[in-house]
Amino acid sequence: MYLKGNGVPQDYKEAEKWFRKAAKKGISEAQANLGIMYLQGIGVTQDYKEAEKWFRKAAKKGISKAQANLGIMYLQGNGVSQDYKEAKKWLREAAKKGRPSAQANLGIIYLQGMGVTRDYKEAEKWLVKAAEHGDAAAQYNLGTMYAKGLGVKMDYIQAYLWLTFSIAGSTGRQNQTLQKATDLRDSFVEKMTPRQISEAEQLAKEWKFTKFYILNNEVARAERAVSDPVMLTCPLPLYTEQARNARISGIVGMRCFIRKDGTVDNCMLTRELGFGLDETALNTIEKQWRFKPATYKGKPVDIQADIETTFSIY
Repeated sequence: MYLKGNGVPQDYKEAEKWFRKAAKKGISEAQANLGIMYLQGIGVTQDYKEAEKWFRKAAKKGISKAQANLGIMYLQGNGVSQDYKEAKKWLREAAKKGRPSAQANLGIIYLQGMGVTRDYKEAEKWLVKAAEHGDAAAQYNLGTMYAKGLGVKMDYIQAYLWLTFSIAGSTGRQNQTLQKATDLRDSFVEKMTPRQISEAEQLAKEWKFTKFYILNNEVARAERAVSDPVMLTCPLPLYTEQARNARISGIVGMRCFIRKDGTVDNCMLTRELGFGLDETALNTIEKQWRFKPATYKGKPVDIQADIETTFSIY
């Protein structure tokens, strides 16, 4: 509350005090937030060593934002010795939980061969996941792959599409990405036919996922232009022994894509519990949930769904 000023005056000193109290008690979310404050110097003197300490504690408990930040620290050598192996390890853990920044950086590692054998297929896989969730850097790199035919068939329409999204989504610290995406798109647009440009611009206008909300297995607040997806199979995720022993209860939230074939994939955690519960929720929903897909004008469409699942110990 004090960090973002939700309902109270924004007060970084108070935020740091309460985060520290909770972090010392082993509350992983507080440890991750304390790490962010020290990493970015929010209300405290920037201290990479302190940030790394708290990120590592939370990362070991499975908190994806701590894993992602720890991975980026090792990737860039911020306050730690640059170590691509360690970076890849933590970024992959966070990427598997749907953290876009981790997916984008993991994609770059494979795209550029940073401490690993260059692997365009693996790069594309992770960049697509991050790009779908709106990561401007991932969209730029994916556009680059299509523009230059790096491990994929050269496709100016797809390149134009993803670079357009990157340009639209680049703000603040991403101004460099904005310029690079603009320059790259300008470099090949003259090679496109008017029809190709029109098709790419139309795709850019139409390419958006309709959001649905699935709370405790009930679909709610759907946009009326698109029919509701209908749940066919939706088993509840199981408790982990670690969480049961710690008597952890709460909600795991995620943003997923329900595809036109009724499968679920590319889930991004929006609310975490740790103790293995995030992973079991993600795995159950992506591997076992199935839907009769949403439709638009009678045709199945991909949609985006915010899903919450509750873990309770009675």
